[in-house]
Amino acid sequence: MDPSDYGGVLSALRSAGGEVAAVDPAFRRKLAAKAFGRTCAYDRSIQRILDRVTEPE
Repeated sequence: MDPSDYGGVLSALRSAGGEVAAVDPAFRRKLAAKAFGRTCAYDRSIQRILDRVTEPE
């Protein structure tokens, strides 16, 4: 999670009475897209490292 999103997440949760399911779906999708983008970049980095250190079969 991006620390710059913490305030927005806390605000959304407070507005939703602490119920994640009640948080605006568009906001949740935005955060999910950011999270998957970060995960994708991390996985891509690992793949590049493994490509460099793995011997061809």
